[in-house]
Amino acid sequence: MSTRRRLSAVAENESPPFTVLQSELSDLQKVSSVLYDTKSALNEFGMLGPQAATVSPSILLHAIQKAENFDKGALEGALVYAKEKEEGETMSKEEKLELIIDKATVNLAAKFAARVDGRVSVEVDAKKSSAEAIVSKTERLMKMFREVNVETNKLLFKIPATWEGVQAMRQLENKGVPCHATLCYCLEQTALAAKANASLIQIYYARINSYGGNALALAQDTKSFIQSVASPSKILAASIRSAADARAMAGCDYILCNERVLKELNANAAGGVTDNVRNAAGSRNVDKSLADSFTKATFEAALKSSPANEAIQLQLQSYLAAQKQLETFVEEFVGLNC
Repeated sequence: MSTRRRLSAVAENESPPFTVLQSELSDLQKVSSVLYDTKSALNEFGMLGPQAATVSPSILLHAIQKAENFDKGALEGALVYAKEKEEGETMSKEEKLELIIDKATVNLAAKFAARVDGRVSVEVDAKKSSAEAIVSKTERLMKMFREVNVETNKLLFKIPATWEGVQAMRQLENKGVPCHATLCYCLEQTALAAKANASLIQIYYARINSYGGNALALAQDTKSFIQSVASPSKILAASIRSAADARAMAGCDYILCNERVLKELNANAAGGVTDNVRNAAGSRNVDKSLADSFTKATFEAALKSSPANEAIQLQLQSYLAAQKQLETFVEEFVGLNC
C-alpha cells in the first residue's frame, strides 16, 4: 500500500497515523524484525518495514462471508476456475469442493501478497497427515500460485511440526518451496524442523509458558541448535500478549505483535530492551546431534511426555474444525449458486 493510500485509510477510520517513536518499539526493531499480522492485510503499520499476512481456513471463511469485503471475490473466482477444470475431467463432489477451496485460498493469498511487503503464510490442509499428502497438497497450491504469478519468495507454507509434517518440510525445502513450521512447543520439534531447513520456526511465547514450559529457553536453545548445524532457519516469536512478552523474546529473528502490543511498546520509554535470544544462544549446551537420533517412535514419545502434546492436539483439533466450517459453507454456497 502506498503512503498516500495508507494515510487515506487511516483518515477514513479517524485514527492518527502510527509513528514509531524513540521507545521500546524502536529498541526492539534493532534486534528483531517486528511484524504486524492483520487478517485484512491492509498494512496500517507499514512504516515498521516488511509485514506479514496469513491465510487459513478461518481467515478465508471470514473474507468470503463478508459481502462488502473486496476479498469475497476469492471464492467467485475459484468457482469459475473449477468450472473450467471440470469441463476437461470428471470430478467427484469431494474433489470439486477441495479444488474450489484450494483455488479460493490461492486467490486470497495472492491478494494479500500484493498488499504486504513481506510474506504470506498459507496454512496447508490439516487433514493431510502423511508427508506424502502434505507434499502433494503444497505442490498443488504452489502450481496454482504460479498460474497467478505469485513468486515463491512471497510465500511460506504453514505446516504443523509433527513427525510427518517435518518430513514433508524437508522434501519441500529441498525443492525450493519455503515452509513455516507451526505448533512448535518443544526442542524436539524445533531441532527437527531446523535440521529440515524449515524457513521459519514459530515459537508460541504465552502459550508455552501457560503449559508450564519456558518459551525464552526454547528460543535460546533453538537458536543455539540452528547455529550449531548451520541451518538457514529463522525463528518467529508469536503468542505475544504484552510489551513484556515482546521484550522477553527480543533477539528472535521475527516477533509478531498485534496492534495493542505495538502501541504499548511505542508508549514505553526507550532503554528496556536487550537481546535475550542471540546473546544467550552461544552459552546454551545443546547437542547438535539431537535431531539425528530421532525416529518417528522416539520423536512422538518425546512429545507425549511433554506439555507440548496437549497443546498440539488441541490446536490440530481447532484447525480441523475451522477446515470443516469452511467446507460446509462452500458446499452450501456452491449448492445454492451453481
